[in-house]
Amino acid sequence: MIKVMIKGFKLYNHNKWPREKMIEYSNKRMREMIKHAYRSSNFYKTLYKSAGIKYEDLDNIPIEELPIINKEIVRNNFFDIVTDHISREDIEKAMESSELMIRVGKYILVHTSGSTGKPCNFLYDKEAIDMIEANMVRISMGGRKAIELKDFPIKVLYVAAVGSGYAATTLAMNGIKRYKAKSVILNVGEPIATWKEKIKNFTPSYVAGYPSCVKILADMQKRGEINIKPKKIITGGEPLSKEVCEYLASVFDADIIDYYGCTESIFLGVGSSWYEGIYLMDDMNYVEVDEFGRLVITPLHNKIFPLIRYRLNDVVEGFDKAYNGFLPYTILTGWWEEKRK
Repeated sequence: MIKVMIKGFKLYNHNKWPREKMIEYSNKRMREMIKHAYRSSNFYKTLYKSAGIKYEDLDNIPIEELPIINKEIVRNNFFDIVTDHISREDIEKAMESSELMIRVGKYILVHTSGSTGKPCNFLYDKEAIDMIEANMVRISMGGRKAIELKDFPIKVLYVAAVGSGYAATTLAMNGIKRYKAKSVILNVGEPIATWKEKIKNFTPSYVAGYPSCVKILADMQKRGEINIKPKKIITGGEPLSKEVCEYLASVFDADIIDYYGCTESIFLGVGSSWYEGIYLMDDMNYVEVDEFGRLVITPLHNKIFPLIRYRLNDVVEGFDKAYNGFLPYTILTGWWEEKRK
């Protein structure tokens, strides 16, 4: 836990960097990841050679000249993308599991929910998981409500459609258990009338879940059915409107953190109630957009399963790498411009 806390404080220090230093850092990590993929992944070595790209080209070739990959390509080339010698039998067995997250030796296998078709699998190593958990420390700092020593062990009230969520959710809950945090899980599939008893005598410092689910809790609080005083509310999995954000902050007198992630990269960006916009943390992912505004990502810390220039289906508005804002990261200005309407 101490190591993750230290990493979290280091990430928080990145928030104070000049934008130029952050871009330089992100570019450097991107080049390192590209070269690692070329050396260690049969898939990328073959892909780049077929495009006439040699290893010695990787320090100078414009990033936009590297091929873009997508979910279908990953699905069809999973075993060639992996950079370590892992038993194919063990991975295939793990893929048959209905769980969203399962261990394969020292690695973690996750997959998409399959809502848009056949699920797609991705592998995470320890460094990537540690960075994701350290980042939770980073995004919890700031705001009006500071997390203090008296708040440990952390208490988390989690509310969502348990069992049908995302790998990101499952991994977050795994982190809660790993650090001996106390948690209460509210399943929206169960009668809301049972929630009051489950929450009774529980004093969470964090509330987490889909915005629509957390709003149900806020409605209960406003009616006097529950009385909780979280310092941080973390929402994700669906859009958080300005109205709901302000409502949650007002009812609970808490800081709101709008978490943006996906199975391919558990953390992409974050918004909050104490600054405007969604920031894409360039120290966690190298980010681009294609000609249609779709987000293209390269996670910078997951060496077991490199995704170089992976195109998501997410269309983002107001993608701006030159914006000089509250934080030194790439911003999605369209997020808060839409909220202002």
